[in-house]
Amino acid sequence: MDDYDHEILEKIAGTVVKRGMSVPAVLFLETMKPLNFIGAQIMNFFGPFLESLVPGEQLYRFTEMMENRNNVELLIQRIEDMEDMKKQAEKDAAEEKRSKKTSNNIFHLWRK
Repeated sequence: MDDYDHEILEKIAGTVVKRGMSVPAVLFLETMKPLNFIGAQIMNFFGPFLESLVPGEQLYRFTEMMENRNNVELLIQRIEDMEDMKKQAEKDAAEEKRSKKTSNNIFHLWRK
């Protein structure tokens, strides 16, 4: 797999996570893993719909990549990693907001 293929996997995983479709995508990929060749052909069939997520050239290169089971597992792992990073960032932002709110309340109590 070359850099272009890795770029495609990153882009697809990022789009899936950004749209909040991690669980359905992973479920689909896990389900289709034993039948990865047929799954790739199904993606070709749904190509017109999938082109809203990925440009045509990259989509059809992606379907070729999905014929290899190792690439399917790489994509699943990347989606899960990005989802974990997204959840951690949200958790950190909520914690920062909570600590900022707490520190502001303590400051106001101290001023009085």
